[in-house]
Amino acid sequence: MNRPPRPQLTWRATAVVLALLVSLLAAVIAVNSPIPVIAEQYGDTTLFFAADRAWSLYPGDCVAVEWSVEGIESLHIEERGEIGYGEKAFCPQINRISARFEVRTPDGLYREFWLRIHFLPDLLVYLAGFLGVASSLGLAVYFLWTNRLERSLNPRWVGVALVSLIALGISLRLSAPDRPSLEVDDGQVKVAMWAEKASLIFPKECLDISLSVVGQQSLRLNGEEVSLAGNWAQRKHCDAHGRAAVLEVVGADGIERQYALPIFAPFASLAHIPVFFYLSLFALLLAALVYLPMALEKTRGMIITRGGGSSRCLRFLYAYVVSAIWL
Repeated sequence: MNRPPRPQLTWRATAVVLALLVSLLAAVIAVNSPIPVIAEQYGDTTLFFAADRAWSLYPGDCVAVEWSVEGIESLHIEERGEIGYGEKAFCPQINRISARFEVRTPDGLYREFWLRIHFLPDLLVYLAGFLGVASSLGLAVYFLWTNRLERSLNPRWVGVALVSLIALGISLRLSAPDRPSLEVDDGQVKVAMWAEKASLIFPKECLDISLSVVGQQSLRLNGEEVSLAGNWAQRKHCDAHGRAAVLEVVGADGIERQYALPIFAPFASLAHIPVFFYLSLFALLLAALVYLPMALEKTRGMIITRGGGSSRCLRFLYAYVVSAIWL
């Protein structure tokens, strides 16, 4: 008894289904994105910052940012002085999606807060770069796995992989970790320290460390002297400094204190290696993944089909070496 054939989706139907899944994913994320709110209290100082919505959908689409603060000396929003309560428009841009609040409290400390808005064009630009890098590496691995260039890619699996990468990229972009920060008050010295971002991913990368200190005689950040302007300063922290920004404070009582702000830096132990080494290693590895399987396949074919084809094999391997150098 013959069984009826199982229904199968065509590649066009598969593409439509995957597109609907991506649209559904985007809708679920947008609906469930919480409204950005910052609510903090430091002694008699109360801070409240909020936006009216979580998403800005196109360039020029601005959100309304409101604030209400009590017990402060000064407040700046996007580098402009403001009174203790009010509302204003904030228009996100690519790579500038957070409204910046700068507050100075009566204890003399300076603090920064960032109200993050999800900006759709920024997310799309990020996804384009993420998919480009991930797809390039995926194709290189595919060619290494199949050991031949002629084998075609299955459109269905390409679609599934693309949707998976889009979901991963969106989750990475929208769930960015909080900026590292540190607040200490031991009765003699008050310290506030924070970083502009949470990690140092690339070799030789640096980030800004901001700090505000009251009650100090001297300061050293990562072994270098720091001079404060209005109880505030900003310095660079690079992967060569290690996985923590170390602040050494000598208080008015003459006692030395040390504070560490952890920074995620996976390549901190390799910071002394020149950048050219990383670039060369990456280029050679990528060239090997793409060209070496092709070279081996071509060499094997020449040996089987032709006797005395060694000169052609050598020329092909030479072309691979040249490609690897110039990639």
